[in-house]
Amino acid sequence: PQRQAFRPPESDEARRAREKELKKARASAAKKVNNVTEDKISAYQEEMKWMDANLKQENKKNNDLSAQVAKLKQDIVIAQAQLKKDVYVARSEAQHALDERNATITKMEHAISTLNTNIDEERTAKSKWIDDATVARTEAQRAVDERNSKIDTM
Repeated sequence: PQRQAFRPPESDEARRAREKELKKARASAAKKVNNVTEDKISAYQEEMKWMDANLKQENKKNNDLSAQVAKLKQDIVIAQAQLKKDVYVARSEAQHALDERNATITKMEHAISTLNTNIDEERTAKSKWIDDATVARTEAQRAVDERNSKIDTM
């Protein structure tokens, strides 16, 4: 421990003067502290106002972005529904076209079958006509041969 230097006892007047100076110094220091504290509080308040304004601006941006996201989600749902509808319509149209094509093919197959039947009937008729003509010719030739034979025998 340090030793304190010996001080002679002060007079009341000296003590009061020292306390007065000390009181002035304390008041001055308190005033300086108050001024610094007030300045810091003002600076903090200004910073808080600035931060609050920035926070409000960021919240507005977030709200705007949230609204945009909600709108995009809604647009996606609408587009998906439209796409489903378009796919259904396209499938229906394609099925209708396929059904019409199949019906046309069936009609063509029936027409071909009818033509083949008609051709077969024509062939059969021609063949019968040729056979009948051949028989008639043969009979006519025999008649001619018989007549010639009668003429020769006369």
